Amino acid sequence: MLITSNEVNATPAAAATVTLNAVAGNNRVDLSWNAIANATAQRVYRRFGGNPYMLAGTVPVGTVTFADIKGSNGTINAVDPTNGTTYTYKVEVDVP
Repeated sequence: MLITSNEVNATPAAAATVTLNAVAGNNRVDLSWNAIANATAQRVYRRFGGNPYMLAGTVPVGTVTFADIKGSNGTINAVDPTNGTTYTYKVEVDVP
């Protein structure tokens, strides 16, 4: 006797992507991004002038904004955003 299972179709979903937006201001950059389902941690990184990315801050899960402001406690490393300098940002989100 031969027993055969039913057929099932499955289409793998692409990994979620973070769409990051930035608005520059006076010695500050305001970032926002889309929420990622099941996120467990979020980190914002910044670089400039060909330097490596450095952690700019951690963001509570569920929050989708970050203000990188010169002289604020939101900046972890010693380089604050300064007028006239171009910065590159990225957000990393941990998911299970």
